[in-house]
Amino acid sequence: MIDGPPNGLALSPDGSKLYISIGGLGFGLAVTPDGAEIYVTQSLAGRVQIVDRATLRARQPLETRGRPRRIAFDRRGTTGVVANEEGWVDFIR
Repeated sequence: MIDGPPNGLALSPDGSKLYISIGGLGFGLAVTPDGAEIYVTQSLAGRVQIVDRATLRARQPLETRGRPRRIAFDRRGTTGVVANEEGWVDFIR
């Protein structure tokens, strides 16, 4: 059973998998351009959780504080940009 509405959607680079963040557990999410990782914002916890896409194992979360929301990557895929509802942007490299 899904607890809460979906907040974000991301498609794997090859189009074979769709990832959904669920209300309460995650807000925004994005798959890295190389398809290796999934970034999920956890607004209530003030952090970004990075998940290995091959194993679906969570790595150490990145504390951003505030309320991280949406995620995007630059064209080269080397920098993640996380909009924060508290009024700033975090850059993750």
